[in-house]
Amino acid sequence: MNNGSIQITSPTVFECLRMFKPPYDQKLQKTMSPDVLCSVLPEHWRSNKSLQHPFIVIVLTQVPDNTLVTVAAGNEETPCGEVRNAEAHVHKQVAKFNDLRFVGKSGRGKEAGGKCNRDVENIA
Repeated sequence: MNNGSIQITSPTVFECLRMFKPPYDQKLQKTMSPDVLCSVLPEHWRSNKSLQHPFIVIVLTQVPDNTLVTVAAGNEETPCGEVRNAEAHVHKQVAKFNDLRFVGKSGRGKEAGGKCNRDVENIA
């Protein structure tokens, strides 16, 4: 019987967030995709230096383990900035980028944007 409350049939979204505790009290932010969350990046970061904490991408829809996730970044000066170590594999709905680095002047613009691609290979 439905008493007006929302019933969740897919445990993926809430169980994924409940199981995953971001390390170092990292904050998560929404992305343009409603089923993807990611770590908040620092406002300014030195070129070619590792981030303080791993960059995390959480996929809220069912995605097979070992799905490749690629991160790209840019701004109004450099629409397609160079990013090192920009690929990670999904494990339990989370892709963890341990040594993500932005090269050159990718962080010096007024606006920044990012793109995250998921490559899914169908297994027959």
